Amino acid sequence: MSQEFYTSTVNAKLLEETKALSLADRVKMFDALWANLVKEGYEPELTDAQKRELGQRLEAYRKFLEAAQGWETMKNETKRKAPGL
Repeated sequence: MSQEFYTSTVNAKLLEETKALSLADRVKMFDALWANLVKEGYEPELTDAQKRELGQRLEAYRKFLEAAQGWETMKNETKRKAPGL
């Protein structure tokens, strides 16, 4: 939203009251407002950079899964390499 929205009469008053709060209280208020938006179904669009980052992370995760071995395999390999453990 634009800054003009916040300069309307009621919203300007709320903004000024919010500015008077401590930084910690403003962060708590922001957190509460954001939680309320999400609860009401707000889902912001991802930016292109965020989409690329998620794609890279998903690809790295898939590669990890391909290379990963199960617990039984790891346990048996450890016993083979270090008998007596």
